Amino acid sequence: MFMQYQIDNVTSKVDFDVVGELPNKNIDTGLGLERLAMILQGVENMYETDQVRPVLTRPQSCPARSTPPPRTRPIRTTLTMSACALSPTISVQP
Repeated sequence: MFMQYQIDNVTSKVDFDVVGELPNKNIDTGLGLERLAMILQGVENMYETDQVRPVLTRPQSCPARSTPPPRTRPIRTTLTMSACALSPTISVQP
């Protein structure tokens, strides 16, 4: 995609006003970091790259998850991501 014009009043993908030319024109290849990593690492999809595979391959040493008891008063939570979980882990502080 050739990025050439500055736009304004965007209401949809095809409904906008062109207000002038960009000071620096450029080309957006749509390649993206994940696609570039696939090419450089020679893998078939982004889930096999060295940045995504460890998240999907859960180590055997990870502890089992447990569900905390329901609480009736407000609590503070902290969200964290780890290689042991495919979804965020919620830490509860009393």
